[in-house]
Amino acid sequence: FPRVVNKLYGGKCAICNIAVKSTRGESIIDAAHILPFSVFHNDDPRNGIALCKNHHWGFDVGLYSFSDDYQIIISTQVELPEGYLSPRTTLFLPASSQYYPAHDALQWHRENTFVGI
Repeated sequence: FPRVVNKLYGGKCAICNIAVKSTRGESIIDAAHILPFSVFHNDDPRNGIALCKNHHWGFDVGLYSFSDDYQIIISTQVELPEGYLSPRTTLFLPASSQYYPAHDALQWHRENTFVGI
């Protein structure tokens, strides 16, 4: 799952487009599950988004989510430092639309993880 998702996103964060690797091959980029793996055991690449560690954490705790047209939705219940997220910014997506994040997974995240507007 991590290798596939990272390759689909070119090894870059889908939000900030950062790509940092160590000389040992360690990366700042995580393959984030949209539907939590601990609940759904879903390693389909459409259940993944390549995110830097900062954006992965924010996504997992519900500070933001994504609309069905892949724009960032930011919760009004959180203070954001300048530059962390910009509302209505569109994700950097894989080259092939068949690997775009699944709409049903994004909907689940908005309804069950996102802390709301």
